[in-house]
Amino acid sequence: MEHEALDLIGRQDLTLANDGPTSSRSRGLSRCNTPRRDASYTIWKPLNTEAIKIDQLELLEEVDFDITNNQDEIIHRIFEVQRLYVRSLLVLYLHYKKDWMLDRANIGHIFSIEDLETIFGNVEDIIGLDGALLVRMKNEIIGRENDQSIRLGNICCTMFPLFPPLYKTYTQNYTDAINLLDQRCKIVETKYILQEKRNHQISREMDLFSLLNLPLKHITQLFLYFKDLTSCTDEFDPEHADLIKTLELLDDIAFSVNSAVEEKNNLKEMLSMSRKITFSDEEFMSPGRKLLIHGLLRKRGRRSVSYRHFFLFTDVLIYVRELIPVIKKVRECLSLLNMIITDLADDPAYDINCAIQVQHPIRSFVLFFKDHLEKQLWIDSFQFAMAGLPRTTEEFVPSAPVWIPDKYAASCSICDRKFHFFFRRHHCRQCGNVVCERCSKNQKSLHNGLKRVCDACFYL
Repeated sequence: MEHEALDLIGRQDLTLANDGPTSSRSRGLSRCNTPRRDASYTIWKPLNTEAIKIDQLELLEEVDFDITNNQDEIIHRIFEVQRLYVRSLLVLYLHYKKDWMLDRANIGHIFSIEDLETIFGNVEDIIGLDGALLVRMKNEIIGRENDQSIRLGNICCTMFPLFPPLYKTYTQNYTDAINLLDQRCKIVETKYILQEKRNHQISREMDLFSLLNLPLKHITQLFLYFKDLTSCTDEFDPEHADLIKTLELLDDIAFSVNSAVEEKNNLKEMLSMSRKITFSDEEFMSPGRKLLIHGLLRKRGRRSVSYRHFFLFTDVLIYVRELIPVIKKVRECLSLLNMIITDLADDPAYDINCAIQVQHPIRSFVLFFKDHLEKQLWIDSFQFAMAGLPRTTEEFVPSAPVWIPDKYAASCSICDRKFHFFFRRHHCRQCGNVVCERCSKNQKSLHNGLKRVCDACFYL
């Protein structure tokens, strides 16, 4: 008997047309924009899961074919991985989501319709796409002649460009789904329902958490098997080029999944920090902003070295002062544009050890680290962030000077008179040197207004 469940996916979700697309999807991506060699397009529609019944899952059986070499063995494994994956996704939809959607009387007080949409995300779309891929693999396997090799590369090159947006959407939703399930599992009745579902023979001992995690692991599995298939395929075989392209596409899908995970984690961390820092969410949650590194560092000011918590993002450097352990007040938010980072050589005479100099038009200072490893990590993070900044045509703004600490200036840097209680120190706002009042009576127009400067800078 023909594999009815698999054929249902094939009949409803995969059509080849030589005259271009004739239909579109109501949600998600409708077709692959990359033409095949025969100039036809792959068109797939949303999965009509209503046509597939739970008792038909067992019809998703293994396809028998003669294994004559290593390539056939690997292809058999690839097909098996895809077959079991599609079956598991159908269990996820039919045995859990669809069953719970219909059984509102017993499940409605635990999982609302909105809860089910959050938990299962766009799993129907993934079933439709991966089911269509499985159909084409099956047709390629059972349709080959005796002297013909099985070619999966061309099939994957046609279909894999459709995968990234669907898998990225699913991954972005995954954390919310697991958090919601964890919440509901605090209810004893929920644990009983989930255990009952897992014990059903259809589930094959896989619980809901394991099933939801499958799409995050599947692409890696396929990549490893296709890598083996590529290595044992002759490089002069036309299939080899398609397999190389397949690996590149799988790598793109994996990157899309990983970037979705990073974006979700970054958003969670940013939201957490925004509650602890005296910035509004609108200021803090800038579009595209990502946290690169943060930590408690020593910052040298005019009179002393003080601890400040620094946060380096992809576009700004923020440092804060703790008011209480859970609330931090922003001292400065410095754009990375026009910022200069200098690696300072150790100098015992000025207590410079594991330090860098940060120069910026608003404020400049010296930062100290606990060791050279931490210092290098921050330097690398600064370089990474600055390399990703957009090019600007704005005129360069000079940096504010790094002020010389009072304790390193016993006398005026111009007249050389020694400082004492009645002969006070003053800092030049242009060069940062320590001078006396007599040598700093003039003001000069700088980028940030009219400022007091030393005679050397005024007459320069």
